[in-house]
Amino acid sequence: MKNIWSAIANKTVVDKDSNMISIFDCIEQFNINIDKKKTDKNEVKKIPAKFEIVSFWKDDEIKKERCGEFAIELYDPNNKKLNKYENSFVMPKAMKRMRTIITFEGFPITTEGEYLFKIKYRKDKKGKYTQVSELPIEVIFDAKNIKNAR
Repeated sequence: MKNIWSAIANKTVVDKDSNMISIFDCIEQFNINIDKKKTDKNEVKKIPAKFEIVSFWKDDEIKKERCGEFAIELYDPNNKKLNKYENSFVMPKAMKRMRTIITFEGFPITTEGEYLFKIKYRKDKKGKYTQVSELPIEVIFDAKNIKNAR
């Protein structure tokens, strides 16, 4: 199983007739109006944000049904793991491609800087996860005072 691409987006829509996917408002950065002086780097806060991580997977072994698991882990700028999401999947025989769309409500933060979503995959529960992708997202405090912040 190979991860071809992944993205963080505000919303994804899959057309029922064509099975085409539309990805809306890709997210690279969160601007948060928070006073840096009043934040404790050891305290985890959750900001109200709804977003999705969409991934496209490919597997050329189509002669049998395939099962596996993937995990999405979120790390803060100090490499502290803040969250982990795990899910299993089944790819039917003859299916080469698969999409996963995971919806998140709330984004945990500790400090400003670059956060990383690490996407991992394993064939079964006994196996070890292998990282297949990572998605950075920048968190900026006091965004209202930064020119050209988006």
